[in-house]
Amino acid sequence: MDWLTQNGTRPEMYRYCYLWGFVIFGISTFFMYLLYRSWRAHGGPHNYLPPRV
Repeated sequence: MDWLTQNGTRPEMYRYCYLWGFVIFGISTFFMYLLYRSWRAHGGPHNYLPPRV
């Protein structure tokens, strides 16, 4: 964060933490959607076999 806030001399720059959180959340949601779509393409819940204990 020091790079973003110029070594901590401008604490008002921390308001971008919410923006970074939203961006990271959006990217992770996109990749989770790709994973879900791939899982559904391979059969989804109908082809799932739980491991034997």
